[in-house]
Amino acid sequence: MGQCRGAELDRLQSRPHRWPGTGWRRDRDTWRRRLFLDPALLTIRRRPLTAGPPQTAVQLIAEALRYVARTPALAGLFALLFVAGTFGANFNLVLPLFTRIVLHANADTLGYLFAAQGIGSLVGALTMTFAGAFLLEPRRIVMGALLFAGMELLFVVVPDFTQAILLLLVIGWSFAVYSIGTNTFVQVRAPDRMQGRMVSLYSMLFIGVTPIGNVFAAIVADFLGPAAAVWLGGALTALAGLAVLAFFLTRRD
Repeated sequence: MGQCRGAELDRLQSRPHRWPGTGWRRDRDTWRRRLFLDPALLTIRRRPLTAGPPQTAVQLIAEALRYVARTPALAGLFALLFVAGTFGANFNLVLPLFTRIVLHANADTLGYLFAAQGIGSLVGALTMTFAGAFLLEPRRIVMGALLFAGMELLFVVVPDFTQAILLLLVIGWSFAVYSIGTNTFVQVRAPDRMQGRMVSLYSMLFIGVTPIGNVFAAIVADFLGPAAAVWLGGALTALAGLAVLAFFLTRRD
């Protein structure tokens, strides 16, 4: 009897220990991996191996610039982005001066002006979400920049509070449509191996040139007034937009 119990104990100890309920959990995890993880891994695109030695940073930048120069749509949009980012996107800097000097108002009024621009930008982002397939075309993107520049040109009449609210609503909407459209088109049009460089170029032309535009806006506002800093930046953006639009319209492709 003791030998039988000892043999049974040895057999139980030699069997792999399993906690109660772990079997069905392991089966559940296996099927979950087969149903969800494995198909997801199959969708990952592997980067193709490039022949030759690795390129330096200068060579990669030069390759990206050559690609932009050979792609008219990207070249035109990047040129317009440089002008719009330098001269047209400085209305945020001028708004406090405009509120205090032109409207003779306080921080509450400035908050309403910024809120109007923010609401317009939100509506513009939603517009690109639902109508992006239609608006994501170079000429339509340029039209968004022209609308944005045209609203800035209306500051030449030195608007009052209500007019400024309406203008900033349209400025926020059109600028969001233009900037989101340009950013999306650049990433969609560029090949996979250059998307990072295209986004870097977009950021440099859109954000990196802001200090230059701030100096321009400050000088114009000091000599001609805050409203002039807005409409003059809009005028330069409009000229660049018309030139790029004419460039796109004259091309057959």
